[in-house]
Amino acid sequence: MTEAPTSANPERDKAIRTAYANATKRLREEQRDRFRELQIEEAQKLGVDYKPQPTKDEKAEAMLAALLAENPALKARLVDELKQQG
Repeated sequence: MTEAPTSANPERDKAIRTAYANATKRLREEQRDRFRELQIEEAQKLGVDYKPQPTKDEKAEAMLAALLAENPALKARLVDELKQQG
């Protein structure tokens, strides 16, 4: 088995790997909804039922909805404040 040649500039290689990882992360964040759709589609192609974990925003929205459902007075107060603002 042959080994891959070693780079003449390991710092450059590390920087390129970091740039790739950072770009991948940014793209996933910017296209999060489309990425999640693709995950589900690809899982379905493989015959797997897949539902991604909720995002932080989705978790927060669910927690807020539950809190407001349990506290109608709080919900009414917030609605009144929002009406006054706009």
